[in-house]
Amino acid sequence: METVFLTKGGHSIDVEIHATALIDQERGGLVHSRAFVRDVTDRRQLEQRVQEYTTELEEAVSERTQQLVASQARYKALFDLVVDSVFMVNANGMIVAVNKREEQALGYAEAKVVGRSLLEVVLASYHDALRGWLSDTISGQRKIPTQEIVVLHADGLETPVEMDLIRVGVADQLSVMVQLRDITDRKRLERQLDAYREELEDKVRERTREIEETKQYLESLLENANDVIYTLDTEQRFTYVNSKIEAWGYRKEDLLGRPYLALLSKRHRGKRLKSTLDIEVKQVYEVEVVTRMGEPRAVMISVSPLHDAEGGFLGLMGIARDMTETKKLEQQIRNSEKLASVGRLAAGVAHEINNPLGGILNCLYNLRKGTLSPTRQEEYRVSMEDGVRRVQKIVRQLLDFSQQHVPEFALTDINHVVDRVLVLTTHLFSPKRIVLETGFGQGLPNIMVDRHMIEQVLMNLVLNAVHAMTEGGTLTIRTSVVEGICVVEVCDTGSGIPPAVLPRIFDPFFTTNREGEGTGLGLSVSLGIVERHGGKILVDSEVGKGTTFTLCLPVSRERSLVERVS
Repeated sequence: METVFLTKGGHSIDVEIHATALIDQERGGLVHSRAFVRDVTDRRQLEQRVQEYTTELEEAVSERTQQLVASQARYKALFDLVVDSVFMVNANGMIVAVNKREEQALGYAEAKVVGRSLLEVVLASYHDALRGWLSDTISGQRKIPTQEIVVLHADGLETPVEMDLIRVGVADQLSVMVQLRDITDRKRLERQLDAYREELEDKVRERTREIEETKQYLESLLENANDVIYTLDTEQRFTYVNSKIEAWGYRKEDLLGRPYLALLSKRHRGKRLKSTLDIEVKQVYEVEVVTRMGEPRAVMISVSPLHDAEGGFLGLMGIARDMTETKKLEQQIRNSEKLASVGRLAAGVAHEINNPLGGILNCLYNLRKGTLSPTRQEEYRVSMEDGVRRVQKIVRQLLDFSQQHVPEFALTDINHVVDRVLVLTTHLFSPKRIVLETGFGQGLPNIMVDRHMIEQVLMNLVLNAVHAMTEGGTLTIRTSVVEGICVVEVCDTGSGIPPAVLPRIFDPFFTTNREGEGTGLGLSVSLGIVERHGGKILVDSEVGKGTTFTLCLPVSRERSLVERVS
C-alpha cells in the first residue's frame, strides 16, 4: 500500500508498505508478521514528469497533425487549381492522383482513374517512348524536356498536349508528376498559320514573278526607247542610263558614276544650269550635248524629281530627246515661212522703194537742167538724201528679216521690235484703207528674246490682220507688262474667225486662204517660236467684229514655261 510518512524533520514523503504474515498450518493461527517500507518520492516525481511530457507531446502531435491536415488541404487546393492537367503516377506508372483541372479538361474522374496505368490515357503510338521517359525521370538519369504527345479524352477524342515530367518524393516514395497542357487551339492556329504561310508564299512567288515580268517589260521599254533615259543622284551623277546613249558614242558603263554636266558643251555647264537642276520640280529645257566624237547635238531635256516613301529627295529622272534634226527641219520651215512673208511683202515694198526712187530721179533731172537756184538745188539734194536713206532703211530691214539667223537670246526692247515690223508693213495699210493705232507702254523692261524670231511672229500676226480686213478697218497694236509677263496685243476689226475653225488655226498647213495664198504654217511656226521662249499666244475672235491675238512672253527667263538654257 502507498501512504505518506512524516520525517523526523517534519517533511512528508511518499512510501510504499509491503507486509507479510507467517501462518502456522498445524496450529491454524498467526504466528507473526513482517512489514517493509519503501520511499517512492523520486519515482512519483518521475512519473509526474513523464505524464506532463506525454501530455505535452500529445498536444504537439495534435497541433502538428492539424497543421499537416491544413497543409495537405492547401496543397490539394493548389494541386486542383493548377491550369494544367496533372496526373500523379508511381514508379510503376500507375495513377495515384489527378487534379480537378484534369477532370474538366480530359474527363477522367479521380475515383475511376486512380489505380489505372497512365498508358491507358496516352495514344498507343507513344507508349514505348513514355515508358522510357518515366523510367529516366524516376531514376533521375536525365531531365526529360517538354514533349508533344497525343492523349485520349475520356470520350475517346484525341487531344494534342505538351507534357512535362517532374520527379517528386524521396527514396522508396518516389513518384512522377505528369503535367499536360492542351495545345489543340495552338495546333489549329499553327495549321492555319502554315496554310496562311503557304498561301502567302504562293502569292509572294506570284507577285515576284509579276514584278520580274514587269521589271523585264520596263527594262525592255527603257532600253528600246527612242530617247535617252537616265537617273541622277543628289550629286548629279549618273545612276542609270539606257542603251540609246550609244547613239552619241558613249557606253553605259562609261557614264555610271560620272557627273551629268560632263556631257554638256562648255557654254551649258554654268552655274545657272546647276541651280536649275537643284530645283526639285519638273522642268523642260534645252541643252547642247557633246558626243564622244566631239559633235554638238541639240537636246530637249525633261526632268522630274525622285522621292522616297517619306518624301525625301533621292535624285532626278531625265528624258533626253535629240532635237538636232528636228531643229534643222524647224529652221527650214521657219525660213520657208519667212520667205513666204517676204513674198507677201514684195509688191508693197517695191512700191515703197519706187516712190522715193521716182522722186530722186525727178530731182536729178531738174538739177541736170542747171536752171535751179542754189537754194532750190540744196532742197533737192536734201530730198534726194532723205529718199535714199528711206530706201536704204527698207532694203536693210527687208534683207535682215529674210536672212537666216542663229538663235540668239538677248535683252530686247519690245517696242523697238514692233517698230521694225511696222516699217516693213505700213505701206500695206493705205491701199486697204486700214487705220493704224498704237498704244506702246512706256518704261517697259527689256525682255530676253531672240529679236529675229519675235519679229517673224509679229510680222505674221500683222499680215494676217491686214488680210482679214478686206474692206478696211482699224489695226491696233498695244504693248504692256503685267505681273512679269510682256504682253503684245494685235487687234483687227476684220471678219473674225468662225468657232468651228478657231481650234485648228495653229495646226500645221491648216489655212482658209485660196490655194497659192499661203502655206498654212504661219501660226504654227509662230506658236512654236513663242513656246520656245516660254510664252504662249491667246486668241479671242468674234465673227463680223474682229480678232485679237495676244502674245505673252516672260520678262525673266526663270519664269519660262519651257526653259531653254543658252
